[in-house]
Amino acid sequence: MAHYVASANEFPVDVKVKHGITKVQFANDNYNRILGVATWDGFVKILDVTNPNAPLDKRNQYHTKPVLAFTFMGGSDFIVSGDTDGNYQTRSIKCFPDGHAFVMSSIEGRVAVEYFDLNPEIQKNKYAFKCHRQKVDDSEFIYPVNAIAFHPQFNSFATGGSDGLVNVWDPSNRKRLCQLRKFNTSVVSLDFSSDGQFVALATTYMYESDVPPVPVPDPEIMVRKITDFEVKPK
Repeated sequence: MAHYVASANEFPVDVKVKHGITKVQFANDNYNRILGVATWDGFVKILDVTNPNAPLDKRNQYHTKPVLAFTFMGGSDFIVSGDTDGNYQTRSIKCFPDGHAFVMSSIEGRVAVEYFDLNPEIQKNKYAFKCHRQKVDDSEFIYPVNAIAFHPQFNSFATGGSDGLVNVWDPSNRKRLCQLRKFNTSVVSLDFSSDGQFVALATTYMYESDVPPVPVPDPEIMVRKITDFEVKPK
C-alpha cells in the first residue's frame, strides 16, 4: 500500500455522499474533465473537475439500491449504470468500442449483450448467456461474473468470475474463444493493455462461501501476455 502526502498537485473533489463510494471513472473526453462517481446510496454523480473550488455536481442518476457498476459510452454524453435491485444484481458494465451496444454481468453467472438502438430489428440481436458455472454430480454451482474487459483490436471481450476463471468471448459468433488457467480465488477486475498484448487481472477472495477456505487466499495482481489465437474471432 502506498500513501502520498497531499501537495499542490492534489485537490479534493467536493461530492456529497451519505453511505460511501463504490467506483470512480473518468470519461473518454480527452480533457480529463468529466468524472463519474457511483455510491452505496444509489447515485451516479457526474462531475466537472476542471475547477475544484466551484460546485461540481452537474447531473445525477438515481437507483434505489447501491450502484456497483457504470461506464461511459464513447465520450461523456451517455453513461450506463447498473445496481443491485432485485434478483439480477449487476457486477460490471462495459460498452462495445464502437458504442453501439454494451455488455453487463451479474451475480447469477450470466452475461447479457444489449443494444442502445430501440429499433425492434436491432433489439432482435440482443442476447444473454450463462457462464462461470460448474456442474458437480447433480448440482450446479453458480458464480458471480465480476469483471468485463474489451480487447482494443478484435472486439472480443473477457469475463472474470468468482470461480477463479477468465473466459474470452466472440460476441458476433456467440461463442467462447478461450479460457485461461484457473486462479486461486475470485477474479474481481481485469483489463487489456492499450495495444492488446497483455491482460492484467486482480484476484481477491470475496467471501462468497458460507465456509471460508483455510487459509484465505492472498490477493494477487497478475499480468499475462495474450496471443491473437486467444482473442481473435475465428
